Amino acid sequence: MKDAGHTYWESRWSQTSAESLQKALEPYHQGKDEILDVLKAHRVRHICDAGCGFGAYSLLLASNGFEVEGFDLSESAVAVAKELLGNYKIDTSGYRAASILQTGYEDEQFDAVIAYSVLDHMTVDDAKKGLTELSRIVKKDGLLVLAFDSLEEDDLGLAHTVMQDGSLLYTQGKRAGMIFHPFKEQELSELLGDKEILYRKTSTKGERVLVVRNSPAVYK
Repeated sequence: MKDAGHTYWESRWSQTSAESLQKALEPYHQGKDEILDVLKAHRVRHICDAGCGFGAYSLLLASNGFEVEGFDLSESAVAVAKELLGNYKIDTSGYRAASILQTGYEDEQFDAVIAYSVLDHMTVDDAKKGLTELSRIVKKDGLLVLAFDSLEEDDLGLAHTVMQDGSLLYTQGKRAGMIFHPFKEQELSELLGDKEILYRKTSTKGERVLVVRNSPAVYK
């Protein structure tokens, strides 16, 4: 199953080589992050890296002792991630090309899932469906680590149209075909529903990182 953003993301990643990203990946090897402490405090062991891209967070997690599998909408991104992670002798047999709307993993397969800048690159309706799918593959008391980008001046300056739900659909240049939905606080609250927020941090640029406990959230 391929969602609406497949063409854009596959085009982007198909033009990127593993070699060109090697230096960008290195700082993640045995790196430090507050999220790691949160995951360890909740005895998380097995994690899914949703929208893994070139494998940065996969490397951060795996090199700090977590068992990691991952997926990305782009087949080329998965190929790049597997090549780069392989350089660190990380097992990539659990990586696949898949949509967040239908990952193909088993129910409650993971202790946690991490999705950085994934749900905000979809329409609101698809983000709700994606979060429901992530909730399905995580244990009932597991964790969801979610990050949402902030809206910057450059985001509005590039050619785009505004979709019915307020999402930006870029129409020209390197971003042509990319969807970005800058979630407002009320929208974010509605997206998360009754999920308990265990950790939240907002960067100086406005990026929001949240860790929530997996709990029922049914979207009609």
